[in-house]
Amino acid sequence: MKSQKELVLREVREEDSETLFKWINNKKLVNFNSHYQPISRKSHDQWFSNIQNREDFIIFSIVLLLNKSEETLIGTTSLRNIDLINRKAEFQIRIGDCSELNKGWGSKTIIEILKFAFLNLNLNRVYLDVFETNVRAKKAYEKCGFKLEGIKKKDAFIEGKYVNVFIMAILKENFKTNI
Repeated sequence: MKSQKELVLREVREEDSETLFKWINNKKLVNFNSHYQPISRKSHDQWFSNIQNREDFIIFSIVLLLNKSEETLIGTTSLRNIDLINRKAEFQIRIGDCSELNKGWGSKTIIEILKFAFLNLNLNRVYLDVFETNVRAKKAYEKCGFKLEGIKKKDAFIEGKYVNVFIMAILKENFKTNI
């Protein structure tokens, strides 16, 4: 009998650091949502020690539970630029374990982080930028209720060419958890 994997968002732990360092230095992976630039161990360690002490930034590790004692780190997700006055934040996700792509984990993560944003933080709006070339991500965002708000023409220079960047967002009133 095949075991069922369960997706869980948990706090980022010290043991996650090495994997996150590998992912941030994987050019192919980074180019899905950013311009690639190699990150030094010192810069990564400094970032890692600072991320849990910021009031405008919450990051979670995305893990698959195989049983009560065994888990696999497959990515991270965060809310950035959290603005509690205007009740909004920027969303980010990275599935770093490429063997877990195209299995629905991204959509499940999006729903879980939106529940947290709208129910726990009482935000009204969650927004993001996504490269036009990242079709898989755009489809996942649309599936979870994000709507296209605008296009920043030739806004990013990735792999020698300009890429349009889509601005997408979802409002609390349009969020449905039964996707």
